[in-house]
Amino acid sequence: MEPPYQHQSQKAFFVLKNSPLQLKCFEDLSGLHIATSINARYHTRFDDNSTVEKIPVQSVEQKFEMLLLGRVDAVIHTCTGAVSVLKKMGIEKDVRVAAFSLFDNNPVYIGISRKSQLMNELPLVEPVIREMIESGELNGIIQKKYPAGWEKFCLPP
Repeated sequence: MEPPYQHQSQKAFFVLKNSPLQLKCFEDLSGLHIATSINARYHTRFDDNSTVEKIPVQSVEQKFEMLLLGRVDAVIHTCTGAVSVLKKMGIEKDVRVAAFSLFDNNPVYIGISRKSQLMNELPLVEPVIREMIESGELNGIIQKKYPAGWEKFCLPP
């Protein structure tokens, strides 16, 4: 649905809290095993880089399970998207976000499944969502979704 509710996306790298890895720049990723999502595109520079071993898995939870088991060095995921998963898994104190993140102009939209009954209501829903985005109300709802202190995981763009 138009318009996008975000215009920029942060792809953060997560490592174990006690890891000696200091990811401060793109070159620090070279030679690492990084858990990714199957068929996901993150950032051209990362996606096309052959010095990083990308380990694709089916779910965000699997990414962090692999990190906890030591099967990967790091996880890449949208920062805000990972926060809820870390909280749900109860591992937010075991994982830290690395200093280096990838930022990209990447519009993010609200999507409705074509199979959803809500598709029949799209002409009614779309103007409401547009108004909520333009007024900042949707952003307020998104902020409430994340656990208190979630900002500590994410670096400002």
